[in-house]
Amino acid sequence: MNPESWTKNFRGFIMRKRHSVKEREEAVRRCLAGKSVKLVSKELGIKDYCIYEWVERYKLYGKKGLEKQPYHEWSFEEKREIVFAYQEKGVPLHIVSSRYRVSQSVVSKWAKAVRERGYAALLERKRKGRPPKDMGRPRKKEPETELEKLRAENERLRTENALLKKVQALVAERIAREEGSGRKPSSR
Repeated sequence: MNPESWTKNFRGFIMRKRHSVKEREEAVRRCLAGKSVKLVSKELGIKDYCIYEWVERYKLYGKKGLEKQPYHEWSFEEKREIVFAYQEKGVPLHIVSSRYRVSQSVVSKWAKAVRERGYAALLERKRKGRPPKDMGRPRKKEPETELEKLRAENERLRTENALLKKVQALVAERIAREEGSGRKPSSR
């Protein structure tokens, strides 16, 4: 396998790098020159399913088909048409992927969702990005019984009492310090 097609990410994990347009063009050129996809895959160290998809895209769209595609939000009708072509009509995955310009992994994910939950699964939208963190203190549940209400009130009064004692002790300490230094205590 070609070590140039693998890289490490910032955490040190080994992952496949994205292939440049030149690498894609070279693979397609070799396939169109008569070499088999399997042979080109071995020579360049690129997965054969990628090369199949690139050849199809090149046949359909030329060099533009090998370039990175802009983000596209797929509607329900588009998703349904793609999955129908793949599952019902039996069109191979790499051809469906090339024809509709959507990655094979996305088509597979949609097809799996349809097999498990039906076409209604394509209506579900997954939020992009990291989910929001739960910030702050968790909400306290409201006391339901009279006993729970009395216990909560008792706890609140104990806390308030402890806080008042602490403030009183701090004020007394401050007064003692100021009296010891010969200054008059402030009005606060």
